[in-house]
Amino acid sequence: MASKCTMPTGRESPSVPRFSPTPLSITHYFVALEKLFSLCKPAVTGGGDKIDGAHFYTDDNTYELWAQIHNSMDDVDKNSYEDFKTKILKYYPGAVNNEHQYATQDLNDLVHKWQHHIKTKGKFAEFYRDFYSISTWLIKHNWISVLNQQKSLLCVLKFLPTKS
Repeated sequence: MASKCTMPTGRESPSVPRFSPTPLSITHYFVALEKLFSLCKPAVTGGGDKIDGAHFYTDDNTYELWAQIHNSMDDVDKNSYEDFKTKILKYYPGAVNNEHQYATQDLNDLVHKWQHHIKTKGKFAEFYRDFYSISTWLIKHNWISVLNQQKSLLCVLKFLPTKS
């Protein structure tokens, strides 16, 4: 049985949902937030309360952006959480319909970030999880070939420390 909770009262609380400004992360943020709304006692059901909660737990820059988006909504829609969420998701291309998307530059940036910086199996696993997610998405959507994926991986593997 799910445990009941109260809404966290501060952004720093370890139990608040968090996200980085990426399509996948924003989607997960709203899923976690909605779960929190339903588990809390009393449950958060009002649109206005959900909107307040959605931007309350974000960082300062995101808070300001989301508040401006909310203030620009028609008065009729200002208490509609779903309308608010739809407007917010438009600022995160690829987040609509739970489709996160990547560009080839995302893969290039990841490879560049990790070259020369993988010293342990744990760090390699951390790199590879991101590499696999991005590169397989790019292959699936015909942005890169399997050969390009392999070449990108080799760019990192060639700098791995060797056993002595």
